[in-house]
Amino acid sequence: MVRFEDEASNAKNFINIWLVTGLRDSEGRRMEISITKRVLKALLPRTLFDKLRFLIILESEIDTIKRNQERMFNLNYESNINSLGPKEIFRINEFKVYSQNGEDGLIQYIFSRIGICNYRFVEFGVQTGEECNTRNLSWNFGWSGLLMDAEKGYVKEAKTNYRDYPKVSIVDSFITKDNINKTLSDNGFKGEIDLLSIDIDGNDYWVWQEISIIDPRVVVIEYNASLGLRSLTVKYDESFVRHEKHPSGWYHGHR
Repeated sequence: MVRFEDEASNAKNFINIWLVTGLRDSEGRRMEISITKRVLKALLPRTLFDKLRFLIILESEIDTIKRNQERMFNLNYESNINSLGPKEIFRINEFKVYSQNGEDGLIQYIFSRIGICNYRFVEFGVQTGEECNTRNLSWNFGWSGLLMDAEKGYVKEAKTNYRDYPKVSIVDSFITKDNINKTLSDNGFKGEIDLLSIDIDGNDYWVWQEISIIDPRVVVIEYNASLGLRSLTVKYDESFVRHEKHPSGWYHGHR
């Protein structure tokens, strides 16, 4: 015997599927809505039917709010940048939603200027994924992507945090310049993507230099500002772990 709850779930799925396809034809849409309502009213108690209808309307309204939010962000950026210099532009556009600092705002600003290609990202060194540079994109704007971290405990927690976001894949991997391209390929990432974010505390530059299988339009990468404007990096170490290199974690290399 099929449970009543299962029938209700199937009915909701049927309405959702129909709404997407029905939007293609305005006359057909009105006719099929009328048929669907009559069928469901005959099968379901009125209270359950009303709840299903409310959920469908709510889902549609949430999608509309998300699209409008993105448009408002873009319009706000466009109206504020014309008379400002580069440093001031970046300063006023910094804001934090889930990022560590003001990266969320800067990422939003950059894409308001250059446009979005395919809404895809890759980020590694994310820990639990709660404070990272792409969570705002996937949670609030529907982007898809790949998150990676070397700590299995972090990855397990990240998978729990992102259980309602199936377009985001989460992988545990200790990234090196020898495995980065294969890891990306194995997880379905090749060619152009919109955003790449790297924060692995040590080999960042060397891994970035090695990436060839994807072509990111925007790259966010951590650097050590205490070194000033000099172009410097630590030597590549395949097994680099910053707290093993120095107890403080603030490893600056050695002569």
